Amino acid sequence: MRKILAFMAIAILFAGCGPRKAEDRGKILIKSGFIDDTSYMIVCKGYPREGLEGVQAMETAKEAALINAQMIAKDIFADSVDVVRQGTVDRYDAAVDHAIVNYVIKGDDLRRSLRPERPPVE
Repeated sequence: MRKILAFMAIAILFAGCGPRKAEDRGKILIKSGFIDDTSYMIVCKGYPREGLEGVQAMETAKEAALINAQMIAKDIFADSVDVVRQGTVDRYDAAVDHAIVNYVIKGDDLRRSLRPERPPVE
């Protein structure tokens, strides 16, 4: 589990290094919220790795968006929720300089699995 988290952290560092405006850096999370008691959706951005173009740039942007969504979910839910195994990509959208992922986490009564020290993200 630690190896997976370490890999995800390293991937975020490299995948998030693409060119973007300074005001975009705080706007990774587009929206998030409960669909129902057993489903939670996160919509967020990912940026391509610096120096890549075309398909490679878009694929690294998609991977960055997925890792961003998983890290956001890890921050929202208690450790009892495995956001990687319980999460699925609903869809990817491509923009000119970034990718957007709709990531859905499903599990029994997710509302009760929120981290107690953090209020729910709406």
